Amino acid sequence: MTTQSVLIDSSGWIEFLGDGQKAAPFARLIRKHARQSIIASPVIIYEVFRRMKITFGEARASKAVAYIISNSTLKDVDCRVALDAAKISTTRGLALADSLIYSTARLNNALLVSCDNHFKGLKDAQII
Repeated sequence: MTTQSVLIDSSGWIEFLGDGQKAAPFARLIRKHARQSIIASPVIIYEVFRRMKITFGEARASKAVAYIISNSTLKDVDCRVALDAAKISTTRGLALADSLIYSTARLNNALLVSCDNHFKGLKDAQII
């Protein structure tokens, strides 16, 4: 049986790695899919590192992104993702980072899991 890939948005990783209020559901999701079916975007690496560095310092931010990288398959932002993201942005009103992340999930047939209500109502997006 094939498991659907999951893309955990920056907000989910920050909740999990920063021990936020919604850390538990993300911990279950990560344990279930780690090293097998979690995909990530370099945009997520940027957002998580930035937020974790501001909140917890550079050492913890570095450990956070190392954890994501070791438990995910990174998908590059290429021209296909960029063009798809631009179309999504113009039709759905998503900002640059959100449209790149959603496009990465979409083009890889992955479920996007997030705390971010910007994704609410989008196909194959789950809000925790």
